[in-house]
Amino acid sequence: VEVFAGALDAFLGKEIVSSEVPSHPVQAEAETPVEQHEEEIKFGYCTEFIIMLDKAFNVKAEMDFKSYLEAIGDSIVCVADEDIVKVHVHTNDPGLAIQKALKYGALSNLKIDNMRLEHQAQPRRQRLKLWKPPLKRPEPIPASLPRILALSPCL
Repeated sequence: VEVFAGALDAFLGKEIVSSEVPSHPVQAEAETPVEQHEEEIKFGYCTEFIIMLDKAFNVKAEMDFKSYLEAIGDSIVCVADEDIVKVHVHTNDPGLAIQKALKYGALSNLKIDNMRLEHQAQPRRQRLKLWKPPLKRPEPIPASLPRILALSPCL
């Protein structure tokens, strides 16, 4: 904030007053990656789908459906429109969410991800992301190459 205030004052041509700056450098706290262990993942399957409504899905039906999803999982997103309902839930039994949703209509764009497996694969992905292939040293150019290139009509 002080930097911006000083920049604004300088831009407006006002006198700049310096403030006390600590004589020792301020060190930022070392960031430690927060690791989520497999046992900390309470609900293992990220389940997403769209319900193509074939019967009424009024406010009461929406609240009942959401409360059912809360009973079997967490991270619930349920957004209803006139014709469709988009659903996202973390659960240990995706089949229960799917069976309940089928009572309201056909399903589309069904996606189920095993978050525990993804979490186990994450350290490997991080290692692969950090790995860089070794640099190849270029071959030395033969002394005769510039003469060959100069004599070649194609080049």
